[in-house]
Amino acid sequence: MKLTSFFCLTFLALSWKTFGETKSPSSDLATLIFKDQTSLVGEILALDPKKGELRFTSPDLEGEVTLKTAQLLEINLAKKDLTTEEKADHYAIATSKPRFDKRPKDSLRGKLQAIDETHITLETNYAGPLQLRREFIGDLTIFANSPSVYYGPRKLNNWTVSSGNITESWDFKDNALVSKRPQGIAREVKIPEQAKISFTISWKNIPAFQFAFLSNEGSTKLPPVSYMCSFSHNSSITLTRNGPNNARREIFNHLRHSLIRSGVEKATFDFYLDRTPDGKNGLFIGGALFGSWTGTDDRNGMGDWIHFIPQTQSPISISDISVTAWDGLLPTGQDTTKPLEHESLQNLDGEIITLSNGDILVGSIEKVAENLLETKTIYGNMQIPIRRVSGIDVAGKEKNSPQPKLARHDIRAWFKQGGYLHIDLVSMDETTIHGKSQVFGEATFQRAAFSRLEFNIWRRQLDLIRYGTPTP
Repeated sequence: MKLTSFFCLTFLALSWKTFGETKSPSSDLATLIFKDQTSLVGEILALDPKKGELRFTSPDLEGEVTLKTAQLLEINLAKKDLTTEEKADHYAIATSKPRFDKRPKDSLRGKLQAIDETHITLETNYAGPLQLRREFIGDLTIFANSPSVYYGPRKLNNWTVSSGNITESWDFKDNALVSKRPQGIAREVKIPEQAKISFTISWKNIPAFQFAFLSNEGSTKLPPVSYMCSFSHNSSITLTRNGPNNARREIFNHLRHSLIRSGVEKATFDFYLDRTPDGKNGLFIGGALFGSWTGTDDRNGMGDWIHFIPQTQSPISISDISVTAWDGLLPTGQDTTKPLEHESLQNLDGEIITLSNGDILVGSIEKVAENLLETKTIYGNMQIPIRRVSGIDVAGKEKNSPQPKLARHDIRAWFKQGGYLHIDLVSMDETTIHGKSQVFGEATFQRAAFSRLEFNIWRRQLDLIRYGTPTP
């Protein structure tokens, strides 16, 4: 704790309250971080956003303290986990539309319980059933297996470099890792036997970087055991497997891709990995299949590190990094993320349903029951297992649909399972967060579901401290 900053903050922003015998703070402690980087560790008892006050106890303070929240940047919540989620038949993630073209979007996870013309209902383990207003939802994605492994980046914390101070070679700006020089950055992530690794990368002029995965070592620029994918100055892509016992295999050798060319400066990469001997693996760029391979046994001897290694002084920006479980079925290869652009679907009535194998159906969802979508199509009635669906176009064909409004007391709550949610905060106590939103109405959330809460999020000047750059 920074004592100088703390006592300045005390006179400017604190009102002290002592209530006889001090309540012993729980071992499950949170960390408050303020604008001037003052930090306090303790237990949050209650927060009232209208009064702008937070009741707090700490092992380092005498008695209960009331703090003003006007300069509160974020709260890193205790590491206590939510009750273990039961294995479900499927997992649905609903993503909201952006707030007036601002980048952040809500992400809510649960089991699909119902869907109609106005609402989507998810059953969650952190807030019970949530009824989402469909007009504010931009995307609904379905997973057959739990998708929760990693989503970020959130900060430079938990990333490492092969030498020197990480801040000398990397920045964290606008929710992205941004390189300052050709120095690799790595992180260990437990990669499932069947996994999907995705990221979006931006560059200037021509891409020149490497991405390594299933690496056995994070502290070296060139890990001895890993898959190494290289994107070179001549717009070609090479993928090599360096396995245990010096087993080396070239999978792609200097293959060119039309997306990686001069004038294109951003792309999304999806690696589908099945680590079993007969599993089929694939690399998708911009939603289209670039190449696939099989015949590798990666269950033993490989590691769980991922690396991003710039090959040029020109900065690269890496965002939306996710490691998720996958059901082992590769998409068919076309970009199914924009089905409405397919002219043959424009004038058909009903939902556009994309199956996990890439097939597309159009029909009216009559009912969700027993993990099935009861769907009426022009070819007849169908029962579609939800776990065989990869997405449902819920945004519709309207281009001028409403966007969620910004609210004065909005906080950004980061889920431990990945993604975040904007909540117009009403109150918070020792175990719950109560709030509202145009997206989900009014709800009470279990505090243990979140790892971090960001405050004063629409004050752009604070983003210089929070992210290193103002938000657009």
